Amino acid sequence: MGKHLADNFRKDREAILQMVKLLIEGWSLDESSIQPENFEVIVFQLTSQFTFWVITLEIYDTGKSYEEMKQVYLKGIFTCFTTYLTKKGKAELEEVLSHPRNDSHK
Repeated sequence: MGKHLADNFRKDREAILQMVKLLIEGWSLDESSIQPENFEVIVFQLTSQFTFWVITLEIYDTGKSYEEMKQVYLKGIFTCFTTYLTKKGKAELEEVLSHPRNDSHK
């Protein structure tokens, strides 16, 4: 079990690294985000957010639907990058958060 979790974490970590590199290449994130001490924080925040939103919904947001809370959880995930956003990235984040998607993906 421990090996399986460790392998999955390595894969997730690599996926996060690739995402951060793409955001840097697209001028949305500052290059400082990839420095080891900063990247470690990003990995921790993203893995925590992606892991615990379900628990939060079930324990702390009881009585609220996923649809009600989806924007809160997404905002929490997206704002993990706030410290490292470029001017372009800040504008993109504001755009995403001000126009929530209303789709059938649940």
